[in-house]
Amino acid sequence: MVLLALGGSVMAEERLATDPNDPMNLHRVLINHVGFTPSAGKHVVVIDPPEPKFSVYQQWNGEKFSGPLIKVDQDLGPGWVGDFTALRDEGVYFIRCGGLNSHPFTISKTAYEMPLRTTLIYFNWQRCGDSRSGWNTPCHTNDGILADTGAHVDLAGGWHQSGDLRKWTWGTSFGLLGLGMTDLKRSPRWDSGQIAEEFRWGNQYFQKMVRPDGCLMDTVNMPLGWGPRKFYRQDGTLMSHYVVMAGQAIGARMFAKKDPAYSRKCLDLAKQMWTYSAGLGADFKLYRLPEIPACHEFLATAFDAYYPGSCFDQALKTYAAMRLAEAEPGGPWLDQAVQAATALAKLQFDGDPTLDPATACFREAPGKNSLNGFNSSIALGLIGMCDLIERNPGHPALAAWRHTVSKVARQMRIMSERNPWGLVPCIWYSKDPGGGRKGGSGFYRCLPALA
Repeated sequence: MVLLALGGSVMAEERLATDPNDPMNLHRVLINHVGFTPSAGKHVVVIDPPEPKFSVYQQWNGEKFSGPLIKVDQDLGPGWVGDFTALRDEGVYFIRCGGLNSHPFTISKTAYEMPLRTTLIYFNWQRCGDSRSGWNTPCHTNDGILADTGAHVDLAGGWHQSGDLRKWTWGTSFGLLGLGMTDLKRSPRWDSGQIAEEFRWGNQYFQKMVRPDGCLMDTVNMPLGWGPRKFYRQDGTLMSHYVVMAGQAIGARMFAKKDPAYSRKCLDLAKQMWTYSAGLGADFKLYRLPEIPACHEFLATAFDAYYPGSCFDQALKTYAAMRLAEAEPGGPWLDQAVQAATALAKLQFDGDPTLDPATACFREAPGKNSLNGFNSSIALGLIGMCDLIERNPGHPALAAWRHTVSKVARQMRIMSERNPWGLVPCIWYSKDPGGGRKGGSGFYRCLPALA
């Protein structure tokens, strides 16, 4: 998120550099305002530097590091990048380049604690329903109405995805993964149950959205406003099925000791959803939004590459199966993850990313060579594949999994070095969609086109 904020518009930064309301030119020396952990990579970007070098000063203790600025001008406009990774001492610092200064930043072992706590507060404010913390609570207490029958069903709760008040299951469901893994992997000292409480608040909505047969229902949340909205009994996206499923498996682990009954409910629902989603096969129908809200026309075909056997299907299966394997050791989930990860590895293009970065991408499906689509689903698959590598160090497919992950990592490193912001492509295409950038045999965008 920090990189996206930095890389939004170099021209905007150049305009800001001459802004009379910015006499110190703070917008010309761009730094990760969150801060850095001591062992992390550390870079600064300077727009139109007065000299080809920079220095790092510690507040009240003078200069601590200096180095050269290297111009990077292949993608997204010019910027001069300085590397001060070698500086590891904790403290408060700022960058100086000639007469230009950066905003202060920290190097600290706890640099990410404030963003984590701020993000948790964001979820709290985005609560939907009769909460005590939502930014316009109580709201949408009458959700929802089934579009085909007009019958009222209890679908209150969850989170607003953004300021448009919608509760897209394919968007807000990622919150379950972030909250759950923060609780399981970090167990921050400042948490006194808030993370688990927030997870449970959001998850009540997703559990209500699952039909008895394991299908996750769909929602467009129309009309806009604070009253009841329409919901649809048709299948939601294949992506949302696996993400919500993984969220339930994570919840099963989170609450195993805190609330065993709720833990079992989460696990049973995840398994029920797996049976439904994995059994779609030839019965799967290409996802189409039942209604398309204004300014969301791009969603009409956004999920066309999500179907059983596709690279996105195998990636999401890998991730969800690994989360289920953690929640229910001894179940069939590790074998399911092995099958999906091996199928995903076979869909990766042949070639050396150093010579052709697009060869680290994946075919849409067996027999297809298109590589268009969002990479968030592939990223989850690669996370699952890394987990699988750790769990199965002696598996015959280990070399293939490692090769797959390594190629993607090399592609991202290569592409990040093509612009001063360190951005990596979020979408790859076989053909230029308009405004795409050439990347070997493919085209890419660093930011998605939403219209």
